[in-house]
Formats: sequence, structure tokens, C-alpha cells
Amino acid sequence: PPAGAAGAAIGAAALPVFAHHRRTARREKILSQLPAAFGLMARVIRTGHSVPQAMQAVAEAFDGPLGAEFARCQGQQNLGIRPEVTFHEMAKRTGILEVQIFVTAMLIQRQTGGNLSDMLDRLAGLIRDRLKVRRQVRTLTAEGRLQGLTLLVLPVLVFAALMVINRRYAEVLLDHPSLLAGTAGVMGVGVLWIRQIVNFDP
Repeated sequence: PPAGAAGAAIGAAALPVFAHHRRTARREKILSQLPAAFGLMARVIRTGHSVPQAMQAVAEAFDGPLGAEFARCQGQQNLGIRPEVTFHEMAKRTGILEVQIFVTAMLIQRQTGGNLSDMLDRLAGLIRDRLKVRRQVRTLTAEGRLQGLTLLVLPVLVFAALMVINRRYAEVLLDHPSLLAGTAGVMGVGVLWIRQIVNFDP
């Protein structure tokens, strides 16, 4: 029963971690595709095409989450849903600040007019600069992230090694579940602390 309870706890904890990892990977891929997508929209609009045609070009030219998001937004507009609603829903689904800026700029342009192609070019350049800064930050904080991973994995590896080398000595620790729970809690706080230090959005 203790092993089953431990396995259930590990499985329950792994699901949110897996979902968070997939969500983060999806957001990072969308963010990396945005500069090229906005640049493509700017070129299409500059040649005299409309905004829906520019969005359709992005949906056809890009795979993965960004192309699907633009295709869904364009499909909703073709069904008669107002562009303001579809843009806001796209920004809400992605949860990315740059997409929210894009949506705000599109809505303002629809109300007041202006050079949309130049705005998209400037927004693409801004996102490229932000991505460059983020890569530099990740490089500078790589040591801190590695230290956090080491502090998290090392106790588990040491315990596993002791179970192989001297099982009777290591099993004594299993007789103190409160100590194990306290250790896990302190390790979790330490990992979250290090993560808060090294992870920030420039």
C-alpha cells in the first residue's frame, strides 16, 4: 500500500507538470513564429490585399499552433462573427502579451485607420528584439536553473544508490514518513524560490 500510494501521488503530480510543459512549449512556438507571421501580413497588405487575405496567408504558410489559430480566427469571421470578438478570443486562447498587443493594434486600426503594414513591421521588429533579450537572459541564468535541477535530483539519486549499496541502512529512512514529507516540502520551496529568481519576462 505505501508503494501504491507513492505511485499514485507521483502520477497525480506528473499530470499538471506535463500539462504545464506542453502549454509552455506551445506558447514558445507561437511566440517564435509571430515575427515572420507579422512580416508576411505586412507584405501581403502592402501589395494591396485585405486583412482577411493576409490572415489567410498566415494560416496557409505556417504550421503548428499559430497557423491553426489564424485559421480558426478567419473561419469564425467567415461564419459571421465580428472580428473584434474573434481577435479577443484568439488573444485569450494564446495568453501571449504580443498577441494581445497585435489584437489591440488591429482593433485600433479598424476604428481610426492608419498604415497597418508599417505597424506590423514595427511589431515584428519589437518581438524579435524581445526574443533576443530572452535568449540572452536564459543564457545568463542557465547556471541557476542547473543548480535548482541538481538540488532536486541529487537527493533522489543518493537514496537510490543507497538502496542498492546498503538497503537495510536506506530503509530506515522509510520508517519516518513525516521526515520524508518535510524534506519534500522544503525541496519544493527551494525549487520554486530558485525558479522565481531565474525566470522573469524581460
